[in-house]
Amino acid sequence: MARARPLQRLLDGPLQEIAERARLLDRLTTEVRRLLPEVGAHCRVANLRGSELVVQVDSPAWATRLRYQGKALVGQLQRRGFPELKTVQVRVAPQGRPPSPPRRRARLSASSGELLRQTAASVDHEALRIALERLAGRAEE
Repeated sequence: MARARPLQRLLDGPLQEIAERARLLDRLTTEVRRLLPEVGAHCRVANLRGSELVVQVDSPAWATRLRYQGKALVGQLQRRGFPELKTVQVRVAPQGRPPSPPRRRARLSASSGELLRQTAASVDHEALRIALERLAGRAEE
């Protein structure tokens, strides 16, 4: 059984690093939105990987606009305390799109199941016969 660790030890260790990272990304998002107000409502900073800033936008049209402004944005962010930035990568991540409905499993009718059983009985190839019988067993009764 895992030994319980004091909460403060977690807060001073891994959770503190995660919280600091989240604050950094939030600060970058705020700066991007301040510098590009027309795009700001449609974007958020998703990551900072070395010298690359990854920004998500909610449509391809906003992605195009942000790509055109990428070099200027990098320069402005460098002057505002992020000198390590060199490039901006733009990704489209639509917001508010309803999730696609779960896929329904195809159903096999009883008559199709019987036809598969008859076919399996006439097949000489053992592996194919077994597969057809297994499939026939899934038929609705």
